[in-house]
Amino acid sequence: MRTVLTALSLLLLLAACGGDDATNEVSTTPDVASQVPPTTQTTPYKVTVDHILIAVKNPRIPDGTTPEAAKELAYDLVKQLEAGADWAALKRKHSADPPPGGPYTMANDGMIPESGAYPRSGMAKAFGDVGFSLQVDETGIADFDATTSPFGYHIIKRLE
Repeated sequence: MRTVLTALSLLLLLAACGGDDATNEVSTTPDVASQVPPTTQTTPYKVTVDHILIAVKNPRIPDGTTPEAAKELAYDLVKQLEAGADWAALKRKHSADPPPGGPYTMANDGMIPESGAYPRSGMAKAFGDVGFSLQVDETGIADFDATTSPFGYHIIKRLE
């Protein structure tokens, strides 16, 4: 009986380790991970961004505007920027983030922030998500969301 159990255990072990039946030959089929081509897209370890915050009224920003008015203004400003409007002038006129209100350098998740930088996880999620998705000199928008962008609409420009 002990011999039968030992033989069965050996067969189970060979099957689990990739052996072919009871021949003790090890499979040479590569594992799935080695068949996946390496990614060509890399995420930067840090980014520096500037932003214009169109604030939505909330307990932390009592002088913000309604979500509808904030969205309208934010998307209008994006159109103005696309048409060549001056970033600094629009920021001075419309941003609810108190001066200097940026630029901000963010260290990506898992990276230790350099002096003066913020961890990505310490910023509003949508702010980091948009900031890290942009190329240098590209502008994007983080839409207001009570969870991921609770302060309002962030128009974000990646500087480096």
